[in-house]
Amino acid sequence: MDKLLVGEYDCHIRPVRRSDLLKIFEIEKRVFGDDKFDIMLLRDLVQQAIQFLILEEATSSDMLGFCITMQMDPQDTPGSERHSAPQSPTTHIVNIAIDTPYQHRGLGKMLLQHCLEEMKQLRYQKVLLEVNTANWRAISLYKQFGFQQGEFLSNYYRSGADAYRMEKILQNN
Repeated sequence: MDKLLVGEYDCHIRPVRRSDLLKIFEIEKRVFGDDKFDIMLLRDLVQQAIQFLILEEATSSDMLGFCITMQMDPQDTPGSERHSAPQSPTTHIVNIAIDTPYQHRGLGKMLLQHCLEEMKQLRYQKVLLEVNTANWRAISLYKQFGFQQGEFLSNYYRSGADAYRMEKILQNN
């Protein structure tokens, strides 16, 4: 477990456990409302994600947020063709969330940084994500980390909200 100090929070990041599922679902409801993942999808992601990390306050063990990443099949990578040159290893940030009482305190920035560093260590070369076009705070955060705004996705979310696909090339040192 990585121990981190972010503002007033003494945190650590750990892998998800099946017992975290209900807490994750509660955070999903608070943060994403109608666009939340259903609990069955979250259960499947706990089993299939290459990286499903929990951000937790160290002394109280309160769950502050989480990040889920999945490996993308090269044929599913936007812009790839079935017979084109081999694609670089790509990962997809399926979801990243900080529970509403803890937002705007640097925790999302720290969690995203940690996830990107782990993806580099796992030798991924590209990261994709989708973000609600109205979520200007998240868009700004992703741009700070070098994500480029790409394709506009009309009616992407269950609620009918639009999204942007964003992409970052990871530099392996």
